[in-house]
Amino acid sequence: MDLIIYSDKNDLTEGMFGQCLTWLLEILYALEHNNNITEKSKIIFDVNALAYDNLIPRYIIPKKIYDRVELQDAKILNIKGVKSMNKIDFDFHENSFLIANKTWNKYFDFSTNIKDKIPSFDGTKTLGLHYRGTDKNTDLSQANPMTHEEVFLIVEDFLNNNTHIENIYCCSDEQQFIDKMIVRFAKYNIIHFTQIRSMEGMKAFFREGQYVDKILQDEMTIAALVDMIALSKCDSVLKTSSALSAFSKIINPKLNLYAISAMKQRWFPTGLVPKYNSKSNIINQILNRTMYGHVIY
Repeated sequence: MDLIIYSDKNDLTEGMFGQCLTWLLEILYALEHNNNITEKSKIIFDVNALAYDNLIPRYIIPKKIYDRVELQDAKILNIKGVKSMNKIDFDFHENSFLIANKTWNKYFDFSTNIKDKIPSFDGTKTLGLHYRGTDKNTDLSQANPMTHEEVFLIVEDFLNNNTHIENIYCCSDEQQFIDKMIVRFAKYNIIHFTQIRSMEGMKAFFREGQYVDKILQDEMTIAALVDMIALSKCDSVLKTSSALSAFSKIINPKLNLYAISAMKQRWFPTGLVPKYNSKSNIINQILNRTMYGHVIY
């Protein structure tokens, strides 16, 4: 069966990684699992999201490109419609990272425009860090609030026990967090992708994608993809509650990915990330609060 898989901008109003791309991978895996598509199937992807516009094929490139003229008899599937009418979630199991990775690698690659922007560093000597602040830090239905200082103490604990680390790839939606990291961890090479972030007191900037002009929207889309891919190249990643950093383990299932704040919803991939373990009583006191309610514990 040949397909055109699409979404209109208003179909996908949430995150790029937690909704848009994860839903797409779930649909493709379900179609394969049920023998609705085979190696001979031709598929056109036209995936749009409210905050990011045309993700596929503009930023994420299908590995096989077809002209619509070739697929005049193709079945048309709307991503939101398929998800709403079918239970096709990935199993809530760590093997789903491998399944999602296999599905991703079969169908997609990143555009040259994205890959050319990924910072160069030795991943074997790099700790990835993702602090998702702003609104996520106050949404108690999903996560527990976490201060910058608590994150810094956990990072210091990790570094004390992993002396091979020389670089920290720092990813955050808060500019203040990046600035503090550069000062606090001055003896390490702090790497970050230059982008517009929320300043102190501002609301979540990434959720403004549908309101900003096209140039800024494109910059936000590129930054999110670059950060996610860069995290996937690190030796280990410490993360607060976010699908962006969790998706990095779909790109690289061998990634050592650890949560330092809870995901309270049973959502793949974010809820499946194991918590960071420490031998420090001080660090464990922090984690006992920040990881409270994590769905896999």
